[in-house]
Amino acid sequence: MAFSRAVAYKLSGPLDRAPMDSLRTSLALSPEGRFTDDQDAIFGRRTVPVQGGLVEIRLIRDDVRDGWSVDLSIDGDTQAAALLPLEAEIVAAAAAAGLTVESVFRRS
Repeated sequence: MAFSRAVAYKLSGPLDRAPMDSLRTSLALSPEGRFTDDQDAIFGRRTVPVQGGLVEIRLIRDDVRDGWSVDLSIDGDTQAAALLPLEAEIVAAAAAAGLTVESVFRRS
């Protein structure tokens, strides 16, 4: 599988364990990374089948910008409309974790 990033949600808020755990739970992500290891950046992942292909959701710690991001990457012929329910999940999960959606990047 060759995933390419389609959407990235930049989240602002504390870079501590509580938001990470909340995002992992809300988004049903498989845990990855060691929170205490500064070299680890990916902290959760889930692959979701959608019409036209697969979507991979990744939780990424962004130490440079002091925040989190949640990326949606696609494989196959996935259309943008298939991402909308997952994007709604991300927004709800961010709010539940006490984080703010700072920006959204969409591949053109």
